[in-house]
Amino acid sequence: MENDADIHYVQPKTARGQRRVQKILNAAADLIVEEGLDTLTTNAVAKRAQTSIGSVYQFFPNKESILLALADQYRMDLNHILDESLERTLHSFNFSEQLDNLIEKIVLYEVHHLALGVIFQPYKGMATDLLFNEVMSRLVRLLTLWAPHMSREESHLHADICLRVMVALLPVTHDKSEIRMDGVRELKNVLKNYLMPLLKN
Repeated sequence: MENDADIHYVQPKTARGQRRVQKILNAAADLIVEEGLDTLTTNAVAKRAQTSIGSVYQFFPNKESILLALADQYRMDLNHILDESLERTLHSFNFSEQLDNLIEKIVLYEVHHLALGVIFQPYKGMATDLLFNEVMSRLVRLLTLWAPHMSREESHLHADICLRVMVALLPVTHDKSEIRMDGVRELKNVLKNYLMPLLKN
C-alpha cells in the first residue's frame, strides 16, 4: 500500500475527460462489488471500462488513487445528505422523523452505489479513511444539535458507535438493488433505542 501522501489522482479538465473518469470509476465500483478490494487492479479496471491502460494511468497512477477518487465521490454525496439533515435540524427538531429520513436516504444511496458498503469501513489505514472521518465529523455536529448537553468527547464517542452500527447493519437493509424494509426498520430501531436515552439525559 502506498503512503497516503503518495496517493493522488488527476482531475479532468474537460467534459470528455470527466466522462472518461466516471466510466473508469463505475468500472472500479462494479469490480469492487463483484470481487472485493484485494483483487482490484488497474488492468482489470481498464478492461471492464473498455479503455486502454494508458487512459487509466492518465488520471490514476495506481489502484489506491482510484479508490481515493471513488471515496471522494461518495464523501461529497454523503456530506450533502448529512448537511441537509443539519439544515433541517436548525429549523425544526423532530429527532425520530429526522433520523428516519436520514437512514432512508443513506440506504437509498448505498443501493445505487453498492461499492460504498465495501470501502466505507472505519480506520483501515486506506486512502478511504477520509470518507469515514468526514461523515463522522458531520454526525458529531448533528448529535451536538440533537443533544446540546453532550460534551465534545461524548458526541464523538456516540457518533462513532452510531456510524459503526450503521456500517455493520447497512447490508441487511437491501439485497443488492432491492431495499429490504424489514432491515431498514430494524436499523432505525437500533439507532433510536441507542440514542433516545442519551438525548433525554
